[in-house]
Amino acid sequence: MEENTQVTLAYYFRKRQKKMIEKHKALRKKQKEKEKRDLLLIEAKNKQVCQSYMKQNDPKAGKLLSNRFQAQNLRRISVTKNMIRGLKSPGLAPFEPKSPDPNSNFKARIPPERFSVIGKKDKVQRNLNALEVK
Repeated sequence: MEENTQVTLAYYFRKRQKKMIEKHKALRKKQKEKEKRDLLLIEAKNKQVCQSYMKQNDPKAGKLLSNRFQAQNLRRISVTKNMIRGLKSPGLAPFEPKSPDPNSNFKARIPPERFSVIGKKDKVQRNLNALEVK
């Protein structure tokens, strides 16, 4: 008799567990669908807000933002300007700046001798020699 009750208990326990798992799966599915809908709504609202904001402030702003390449070019120009500024600053050794495009052969258009530490030392030495001769 005891074996029969254990078997039936195990059967009902498994049955109840299956029901719980199915219920949980259904809940997760509903939750995922709700999250997707929420994300779509948020995205649509953000798009709407952005468009209305741009129309209110500047009608040309939308065109500028949509032009991705223009933004990239601006970024590249600022990078190269900073590199040249770095070369001009005193006491820096010459260096090859990293190009924004790995395939391009970008190099600074400034002769490195003018800004190198070694060049400055030589210049100072030459000036000292000139003073000694006089």
